Amino acid sequence: MLQISLFIIMKKEIIHSVIFFIYFIPLFLFPQDNDHQTWTNLELKYSYTERVDFVFDGGLRFTDNSTLLSKYFFDFSMKRKCSNIFSFALGIRPFFKKNNDLFFERGTRFYGDARFKRSINKQMDFSVRTRIQTQIEEEFGFSENVKNKIREKVKLVYNLKDFDLDVFLSLELFYLFGESFEKVRYNMGLEKALIHNLNVNINYLVQNEFNTNPRELVFVLRSNIRYNF
Repeated sequence: MLQISLFIIMKKEIIHSVIFFIYFIPLFLFPQDNDHQTWTNLELKYSYTERVDFVFDGGLRFTDNSTLLSKYFFDFSMKRKCSNIFSFALGIRPFFKKNNDLFFERGTRFYGDARFKRSINKQMDFSVRTRIQTQIEEEFGFSENVKNKIREKVKLVYNLKDFDLDVFLSLELFYLFGESFEKVRYNMGLEKALIHNLNVNINYLVQNEFNTNPRELVFVLRSNIRYNF
C-alpha cells in the first residue's frame, strides 16, 4: 500500500513540479519572508573498478538567509553498478547540527539506495532513486532521537552537447515511517565538466515542509564540486 501511495503522490507531484518551476521560479529573485539558505559540497570520487566507486562528500549548510552555519557533515559511501539500468549504494553520514541554543549536536545517518536509470533518447536520461535511511540525533548530549525515512526521487537530465552541459530537474518526496509524508523538494540546475575529472554543479532547491503550520518553504542555492580519481 505504501508503494502504491508513493507512486500516486509522485505522479501528481511531478506534474506540480513542472508547473511550479514554470510559474514560480521567477518569484525567487525577489525578497521573501521564508528562509534563503546556501549549501556547499566538495565531493571526491574514486573508481575502484569499472563498476564500483567510493565517494567522500563534505558539506556546509548556512541558514538564516545564509548568514549562520547551521550544519556540517562528512559522507562516506560505496556505489555499485550492476547493469546499465540498475545500481545501488550504501553510505554513512556523521553530521553536526546546531540546536536552538546555538550549540552543535552530533548525529549519524545510515542509508541504502536503489537506482533505476533509463535513456529516453541520446540526450535525455530519466532515473528513479529509492533511499531508505535511519538517522540518529543526539539531544542535549544524553538522549537520542531516531528517525526512519523512505525518500523517493525522480530526476530528468538533458545533455546540451554543443555546450558539454547537463540540465536537470528533480523531485524528491520524504516519508517518515509510522507517521506521514514529511516534505517535498523541487530542484533544478546545471552540471558541467570544467577540466578533466573536475565537475561543478549549481542548482536551486525549494523545500516544502508538510508538518509545520503554516507550511514552511525553504529556498536553497546549492553548489557542488566533484573530483574523480
